[in-house]
Amino acid sequence: MSLDERLTELLLDALGPMLDQRFDDLERRFTEKLEVVVQAQATAARPVPLLTQEEVARQVNTSTRTVQRMVADGRLPPPIQLGPNSPRWRQADVDALVERRGAG
Repeated sequence: MSLDERLTELLLDALGPMLDQRFDDLERRFTEKLEVVVQAQATAARPVPLLTQEEVARQVNTSTRTVQRMVADGRLPPPIQLGPNSPRWRQADVDALVERRGAG
């Protein structure tokens, strides 16, 4: 065995485990960051479900007038105004209301 081959073998023996650990750490960190990016893209790509007043009333089993009262007294967040006569509520807000009503 030549001197170069022997030095290479000694270096790999000495540094190999450290290099393996470093590469494993880098791979783990890269994978974690990639998962965060993929999750963020998936979340950003999903449109937020918006409901009409009639859909909200149906989901909470009440009238549209009661939906207006629930907004007025703070039980339901105010709608997002898509236009002058186009109020919409986030599905998540309605789900939270239904859950509160069920828990109460």
